[in-house]
Amino acid sequence: MREKSPSDTPSAMNQIDLEPVLAVPPALTTRAFNLLREAGCVAMRWHSGGRYGSRTHTIDDDPTHTEALSIHHPSSEAECTRHSNGNEPSSKHLRPSVVTGTSSAKRMGLPLTLTGGAHVSSIMHTLKESRTAQYVSQTAEHISGDAIQPGDSAQTDMPRSAAAQALVDLLQLPGVELQHKPITLHTNIPKDESIDAEHIRTVEVARSRLREFSNVQIPGSGMKREEQRLEPPAFTFVELFAGIGGFGVGLEALGGKCVFASELLPSCIATYETNLCTDYITGGHVAGDIYEVPDEFIPTHDILVGGFPCQTFSGLGEQNGISDASGRGMLYTQIVRVLKAKQPQAFLLENVPGLLKCDDGEALDTIIGELINAGYDVSHEVVNAKCLTAQSRKRLYIVGLRKGLQSVYEPFTFPCIPDLGLRAIDILQSDSEIHEATPVPIENSIRGANLHADNTAHRDHAMPGCESSTKPGRSDLESLYRLSDAQLNQLTNARKWKPSKLAWPDKPLNTLNSHYGVSVGKGESQLVPSPAPHNPRRLTPRECARVMGFPDSYTLLNRDPSSRQGREAYLKEQYRMLGNAVCPPVITALAGSVLARCTGTLGHRNRDDWASTGVEVAVALSLGAVSPNRLESLLQRLQDTHVVHIVE
Repeated sequence: MREKSPSDTPSAMNQIDLEPVLAVPPALTTRAFNLLREAGCVAMRWHSGGRYGSRTHTIDDDPTHTEALSIHHPSSEAECTRHSNGNEPSSKHLRPSVVTGTSSAKRMGLPLTLTGGAHVSSIMHTLKESRTAQYVSQTAEHISGDAIQPGDSAQTDMPRSAAAQALVDLLQLPGVELQHKPITLHTNIPKDESIDAEHIRTVEVARSRLREFSNVQIPGSGMKREEQRLEPPAFTFVELFAGIGGFGVGLEALGGKCVFASELLPSCIATYETNLCTDYITGGHVAGDIYEVPDEFIPTHDILVGGFPCQTFSGLGEQNGISDASGRGMLYTQIVRVLKAKQPQAFLLENVPGLLKCDDGEALDTIIGELINAGYDVSHEVVNAKCLTAQSRKRLYIVGLRKGLQSVYEPFTFPCIPDLGLRAIDILQSDSEIHEATPVPIENSIRGANLHADNTAHRDHAMPGCESSTKPGRSDLESLYRLSDAQLNQLTNARKWKPSKLAWPDKPLNTLNSHYGVSVGKGESQLVPSPAPHNPRRLTPRECARVMGFPDSYTLLNRDPSSRQGREAYLKEQYRMLGNAVCPPVITALAGSVLARCTGTLGHRNRDDWASTGVEVAVALSLGAVSPNRLESLLQRLQDTHVVHIVE
């Protein structure tokens, strides 16, 4: 065996820049990789280190550059003839014809994960001390998922693993050694596109705006969130089919207040009333079935908003449209009813792009026709939320302006929204964040209960003196979010799934839908890659909220420990509510342009340009949904590329 410390080399490379590499003769490369893969020592395509496939080093056999650990021929030739399946000698498969007892001139280096390198090093040191029996038992436990850490005692009476013995044979061959080499990058990593700053419209964002929606201290801000004072409402709105309040979050960011909201699902109502101001709503609570609410119960308001149910229009379903037997296709008629009865100055509606093609376009024509008959000039456009969120999400937005609102009619113009270039890395939680996060217990948050002041800075933690009985521990990351080996095996065999579909850090995520987290083994949910040897995992509810553009100040309720709802059912409920929501930053940007057309009667607090204010606040709201540990670097990038200019 040969060992050399990096400190003995001329360059004394920093260990941080090195990675463990198993050097093998070229004829052994494929066989060695397969054995290392079976032992969990190399990164696969679904691991964060294996995204672009396997890498190799060319080993020039210069011992002055790296430390090396090698073991030559075993004490007996017979020890090298056991094959992993027990049918034929391993020497036919493992011993290259070019090996003569010394290392070949050029060898291939197979990069190992850090844990894989430590495992191989432990094996080779064990073999050096002639404790092969102990190693075989240790390797058997490693492959079964319970690896013995270096220094632990092995149970020598355990049955020998064929795969473990095959790896023993490999590591004892001449020309096979463990080295540490400088980390190399893949040659097929795509290059980032350069940004032409001359063609970017810079958005000025006041630092005070960032403070409004951020749970962390913005550099140079000097004031915490809880020190802010609420301003009088600038306008009022009604929110139908409210869900968890995506419209409300976007409109409250502009200073609006809700005077009426309706929603059927109790879980959505509880989340809505926890996060949004209901002081202006009669009775202080969200109403239920809109069909049961008489016109006179709905107050006069400035803007009506709503995302009427889209299941009958979505391309993911049968697209039965307005004639759907469930009656969901006719829910838009309740919007028309309220518009006719209350005549607000404007409305903003959201639905799926599938509505454009549903019934060959007749469904949309019918809906727009009834909106026009209610007394409004109507415009519509498909807007992608990828400019303000970390996902690609196309949705159809319908804007209506009351006829006669302006003396000279001008068609509504949708705003130009800046692209923040948000990616998965900007919203993902680290494992430690997932372990520490504790959602607010639902029984202490329902019906708009006040949050403790100390809890404002991070509202998805339990309130002081109100410990949650379901506080996540380290096992929860594995049991709740991480795929099991059986699920991973099903996933890798699914035809429509490829590792490229994972939520890689530098890419936007796919559209989050209400079915997220269901049947993950079929490849229908985008998963987060993890370092080897861990399996991919699902997004957490907090990450889903960030994907949708909900700031971290938005509270996600925990399941009620006293209910019969299981943890998996609770998670699916969270995924469904978030997947059905609208993106608040997009609502803010669009609403600013809508309000700009209603300037004749609204109180504006001396705002000269609602449209630019809408875009500014939308950007600030988007940044409030960024992971705190990414915010400062993201702000720096946006300023360097002239997308955002922070003003005092």
